[in-house]
Amino acid sequence: MTRRVLNFLTALSLMLCVAACVLWVRSLSAYDVVRRCYSPDGRLTSKWYFESYGGRLAFGSAEEPDNPADAELYFPNPPAWWLETRPYSSREIERAPGFWGALGFDWHWDRDALDDGYRWRAVQFPLWLPALAFASAPAAAAWRLHRCRERSRRSLCPKCGYDLRATPGRCPECGMPVVGGTISGR
Repeated sequence: MTRRVLNFLTALSLMLCVAACVLWVRSLSAYDVVRRCYSPDGRLTSKWYFESYGGRLAFGSAEEPDNPADAELYFPNPPAWWLETRPYSSREIERAPGFWGALGFDWHWDRDALDDGYRWRAVQFPLWLPALAFASAPAAAAWRLHRCRERSRRSLCPKCGYDLRATPGRCPECGMPVVGGTISGR
C-alpha cells in the first residue's frame, strides 16, 4: 500500500514538474493573468490575481475603498473570474533590486498604499523553483531504480549492496532472501 502511494505521489510530482516547465516556457512569450474580482457588499472592492510572465509566477490581492468613482480605475471589469492573455515583451519586467530580485523573487506588501486606502499585496517567484521542487521526487525515484538495477546486474543485494556471489540463498548482511538467483521479498 505504501509503495503504491509513493508511486502515485511521484507520478503526480512528475506531472506537476512538466506543467511548471510548460508554464515557464509559455511565460517567456505570453502574459497570462487570472483574476477574481468580487464585492461582498455589492460594490467592487477586492481582487485576487495569479500572473505568469517573464519566467515568473505572481500571486496577489488588491483592495480599494468603497468609492464608485475609483472602481473603474482600479477594477475595469465587473465582479467575476476572468482571464487575460497577451503577448509579452521582456522590456515590461521590473526586477526587484539585489540578489534575490536578480533570481526572480519579489514581494510587495502595501508598498504603494495611497491615502485613498488602496492596498496591494503580491508575492512573486521564478517558475524554475516549482519545476525544480517537483522534479526532486521523480529524480530520487529514478536514482533508486538505477541503483537497484546496477546492484542486481553486479550480483549485489539491492537493499544493502552486499556481494551475493558467495551466498546464494540469502544476503548475510541484511537477511533479504534470494530465490533462483534473484532477490525476493521486495
